Amino acid sequence: MGATKTRLVVLTALVVALCCPSAAFAQRSDEVRAEAAIENERLLELVEQMEQGRAEVDQLDQQIGDLADQSIDLQTTLIEDRQSLAQTVATTYRSGGLPSMLDMMLASKSLEDFVANLYYAQKVADWHAKRIDALKADKIELEKTMGQIEASRDERNQALDALDATRAALEDDIDTLLARAATLEEEERRAEEARLKQIARQAKLEEKRRKEEEAKAQAAAEAARQEEARLEAERKEAEERAAQEAAAQEEAAAQEEAARQEAEAAEQRAAEEQAAAQETQPSESPESEPQPDPVDTASDADWIYCIASAYTIADNDPPGSTATASGIPLDESVPTVAMPMSMDPARFYGSRIQIEYQGMSIIATVTDCGYMAAGARGLDLTPAVFNAFGFFSADDWGLREVRYRFL
Repeated sequence: MGATKTRLVVLTALVVALCCPSAAFAQRSDEVRAEAAIENERLLELVEQMEQGRAEVDQLDQQIGDLADQSIDLQTTLIEDRQSLAQTVATTYRSGGLPSMLDMMLASKSLEDFVANLYYAQKVADWHAKRIDALKADKIELEKTMGQIEASRDERNQALDALDATRAALEDDIDTLLARAATLEEEERRAEEARLKQIARQAKLEEKRRKEEEAKAQAAAEAARQEEARLEAERKEAEERAAQEAAAQEEAAAQEEAARQEAEAAEQRAAEEQAAAQETQPSESPESEPQPDPVDTASDADWIYCIASAYTIADNDPPGSTATASGIPLDESVPTVAMPMSMDPARFYGSRIQIEYQGMSIIATVTDCGYMAAGARGLDLTPAVFNAFGFFSADDWGLREVRYRFL
């Protein structure tokens, strides 16, 4: 019985475990597990019935044992009573039957005593006879009861045998169902693993596709940024060209104006000189003097007269840089100048010149060159030069006439 309970516990644990599958595997084996659970419930009920039946059989065995003990006691009493009656009868027969009247009379003290002795002797014989009959009846009844109990026990044992057979069949069915469920579960597990692997592969492909799309988007964004930067550079370049063209136009206009003014001044000086010559030599025809170069308007020995402009790092080409044609970085604290490209300035790079303006003089170095209104201006001064002449910005200086000479 203990082995049956142990096996039942094991089967119950297996059924419970199989009836609680994970969500990933509960597809095909759930019905088999449910059927196994139902069979297990039937087995539990059957085992409970068997335990109850065995308890009843044990109770019947106890009753039979008690009745057997009673039967033994009754049998012992019956034997003892039979022996007592046999002894009484044997004594009576040896003495010639019941005690003789003479013996009773001699033994009695009175008539009442004699009658009493006679009465009690008869009662003892009758009591022995009745007791034996009662003991026989009790024995018969006891044997009848024992037979009924044994029949009930046999019936219970037969029922238990039938329950044992049913239990064995249920255990076989449960074992079959459990094996089938385990097989289905293994199949489902493999199918689930294959499904998960497929999902993982799809996820990897999706991740790869997403990264490729992100890379394409980044490349497109980078291309758009580069295109935007290119367009912005082209726009700035166009603005710079437009500004340079406007500056060139302004410089050309200033050059034309300076040339016109210089021509007018030269004509006026020529007219005055001619008039003076006519006054001193009226008969002589004045010779025409050569016209001054538009850049070098006049010279006194080594001195060269010209129109000078001004520039800073902010006005440099490109704007904001310190680059110069000579390679010497532009430094606004160092007095340097630029010369027009029309004068082939490369031969003057590093040369020192003396510049004068309204009685003030400063020494500077030639380090740069420029168009300077196509040669209409002779020098381009840096801040260290025009600051020394008392001007704080290139706009304050503007265009002014100076004279210079090479040292």
